[in-house]
Amino acid sequence: MRGAASLTRQLVILARRYGITLAAPARLPLAPPPTHPSLILEGIASAPEIDVDRVRFAPFCFGKSLPASLPLLIEHSRPAGTATVHYDQQGILRVRTSPLSGDNARFPAFSIGARNIQFSIVDADYRSSFHANVTSAELTEISATQYPHLPAARVLKRTPPAASDAFHDLMLRKVDALSRLTALMLTLQKEATR
Repeated sequence: MRGAASLTRQLVILARRYGITLAAPARLPLAPPPTHPSLILEGIASAPEIDVDRVRFAPFCFGKSLPASLPLLIEHSRPAGTATVHYDQQGILRVRTSPLSGDNARFPAFSIGARNIQFSIVDADYRSSFHANVTSAELTEISATQYPHLPAARVLKRTPPAASDAFHDLMLRKVDALSRLTALMLTLQKEATR
């Protein structure tokens, strides 16, 4: 079967049939404030385990060639940087973020965004073990979150960026600031000549 809406609908139907409520993800505490101005987060984005929504993403289900980079969001809404992903030998999707600063570097877990989902329902006749098995999906984003739907999707490592990464990040911020300043100066100059 295809589509996230269809997947959700079928799981809701099964939950109603068996009179159960699907669990909400637990809130995890933020990590302590970082001692370094920016950190790179690494960990697990997806693993072939059943999550709190009763969805399991099969190993390697995001295709043989993964995107070079993906948007990194905070709680699936606020942009925070970029993420790179790769599979390990078991088909677990690993993630590494661009350098994050402040509270963005404190999030304890990851979550994925996907579309073009193909799935099958497993154990539909069993109240305790029914779930959707996603066999194919296209990754759209990675999020840092306090509410992981998959308990295994955790930040496992926080490291300061290498000096070259930190310099590159600093230069990008300076270019962005100069671009905004130039745009502001052009706007002020246009207003002054009116």
